[in-house]
Amino acid sequence: MLVHSVMVVIKVSDCSHWKSRETARFVFSTIFNAIWAVISTVCTAIYDTISSIWNAIYSFISPLLEAFQYLFETIFQAIHIIISNVMDWISEKIQTIWNAIVAFLTPLLEGIKTFFETVWNAIYTTISTVLSTISSVISTVCM
Repeated sequence: MLVHSVMVVIKVSDCSHWKSRETARFVFSTIFNAIWAVISTVCTAIYDTISSIWNAIYSFISPLLEAFQYLFETIFQAIHIIISNVMDWISEKIQTIWNAIVAFLTPLLEGIKTFFETVWNAIYTTISTVLSTISSVISTVCM
């Protein structure tokens, strides 16, 4: 239809009754403005339709997305609480076991330490006594 209108205008432009360029310019300007108005109206209608559809979709989806956000935040908070409680429980059990090991090993290690200190002191005392005796004998003999 648009092409047909342009062809009619071109055919009319060949007519001899057009006396000036001003008339031709006016006709072409009017046709262009009409075409521009149609295109503008169509584009505005398409834009308005797409905007309306998008706003409807957004209005529908937005509460769902907010609900999913709240759901996932709640789930992750619950997981965090559960993991924290489990880790605290594990930490308490490890601490209890460690304290039991320390309570068991401390007297045992102290006993072993005391045993070796006693053996060392006995060896030291024996060697010291023997050396002292030898020194006394040598001093007595040599004097």
